[in-house]
Amino acid sequence: MAVFAVILLVQICLVNVSEAEKQAFELYKNKVIELNKNHSTNFLKTKIIMKTFKTIFTILLAAFTIISCSGDDGADGTNGTDGTPGETGTANVIYSGWINAPAATPETIDGTSGLSTSIAAPQLTADIMAKGTILVYMSFGSGTNIYTLPYTSTAGGATNTITAIASLKSIKLFRFKHANDGTTVALPSTLSWRYILIPGGVQAATSKTAQLDYSKMSYEEVCARFNIQP
Repeated sequence: MAVFAVILLVQICLVNVSEAEKQAFELYKNKVIELNKNHSTNFLKTKIIMKTFKTIFTILLAAFTIISCSGDDGADGTNGTDGTPGETGTANVIYSGWINAPAATPETIDGTSGLSTSIAAPQLTADIMAKGTILVYMSFGSGTNIYTLPYTSTAGGATNTITAIASLKSIKLFRFKHANDGTTVALPSTLSWRYILIPGGVQAATSKTAQLDYSKMSYEEVCARFNIQP
């Protein structure tokens, strides 16, 4: 603006000058106007560029602030439900090899006559008797033809049952006739016996989980489940 004021003042002063001086002044004036236009254009471009950079910088600063600031910790989630108790581990299962029992002798149990003998089970405790599972098996020799007790047959021409009766550190083997007529069926000492004691490591069954009934499994299934050599 100051430049244009000077040009206007000079134009007023050129009223009485020669034509050649007027032409020289016109050339000078046009040059100044052109230079001023270029200056204005460059200044406008520079202003736009600076404004653009300022906008970009503001956006980047805001994004950096949002990323850098950590939010408040959220509320803890609700605890999950407890898993169902695991089954008794193999390491806790107690089992014997195939053993023979002493010769049976006559005995009456709860008014029923029969023959009985016993095998030792040193690790049979009151806790296992109350909460665990006691499995007893009979074999006619060397672990073949295996039967789970109680075992019912018609050996000797009469229906009879061989059952196991557990007590602390001992298992009684008792054979009785269903007729209970005062006679007995032999309980040979050549029979072999084996027991498997499963501690009560599984809690009582609920509506959602049911305990396994090992007494309903075959001898081979129980051995496979607990990695026992048959």
